[in-house]
Amino acid sequence: MNKKEFFANYGIEYKNDKILAPWRQWVRLPLTWGSKTHCYGWSTLAGTKEWKVEFNGEIQVMKGTCPCQCEHCYGCNGRYAMSSVYNANAWRTVAARLFPVWLENAITAQINWGTKGKSLAFVRVHITGDFFSMDYVDMWKRIKANCPDTRMWAYTKNEEAESSFDNVDGFNIVKSLVPGFGINYGHCDYVMAMYAALREAGIETHICKCAITHEQHCDTCRACQDLKHVLFLEHGSNYNPKTEPLWDQFVALVESSENTRHI
Repeated sequence: MNKKEFFANYGIEYKNDKILAPWRQWVRLPLTWGSKTHCYGWSTLAGTKEWKVEFNGEIQVMKGTCPCQCEHCYGCNGRYAMSSVYNANAWRTVAARLFPVWLENAITAQINWGTKGKSLAFVRVHITGDFFSMDYVDMWKRIKANCPDTRMWAYTKNEEAESSFDNVDGFNIVKSLVPGFGINYGHCDYVMAMYAALREAGIETHICKCAITHEQHCDTCRACQDLKHVLFLEHGSNYNPKTEPLWDQFVALVESSENTRHI
C-alpha cells in the first residue's frame, strides 16, 4: 500500500506531501518535525491574543487557543511571530475548532504511517497553543487510543484538561503551573527556587537541558514524557541568562547527577 492509499483508508486525500482540507485547500501534514526537539509536534495559535492571519486566501482575525496570555510567551514571539509560521498555525486552529473529525483522521494517519515503516515514536502536543475545549481533549484521547505505539505529551494550563489524561497510558501531561509559584518557566533564580521546593516536597522534577545546550533533544531525554513537573528557563524573549550572577550555579544544577535523566 502506498502513502496515498494509506491516507485514503482514513478518508484523507493525499498528494505530494500535502492533504486536501475540508475548505478545499491543499495543506501540509498537520504534525511538523522539530529540528531542535527531534520529534514531531502539533501547534495551534498561542495565547488569548487576536492574530491577524491569512486563511484560505482571506485576511481574518483569530483568537489564540490558550486559557491565558502568559508574559513572555514564546509562542507569540520569535519565529512564531513570523507570518509563515502563524498562518500555518491558523489553518491548524481552524481545523481543530471546526473540522475535528477530519483533523483526527489526518493526524492518526500521519502518526500510523510514520517513518521507515513504523509509526511515529513520539509526538509533542502543543508546541504552541493549549486545550481549548473538552471535545478537543476527547479528540486527542481517541488519537492516542488509535496510535497505541506512540508516546505523547502535552503542556497545559487548563486544569480540567490536565486531569482528563490521568488514566490514558502513554499520554503525559506536564503541569504548566507549579503550586506556590506559578508558571513553570522563568529566570535562573525562579527556576532554581521551584526546583528546590519541588525536590524538598519529594516531587520528582527536571530542569530542561535545552537551557544550556543545543545538543539536548526530546528523543534522548523524555522527561516530559514521564514527569508531571518539568521546568524551563525563559526563552523566546530578550532575556539573556548568561548575564545572571547565578548562571554558573544554574548550569551546575542542570548538569548535576540529580537532574540527569537515565533512559
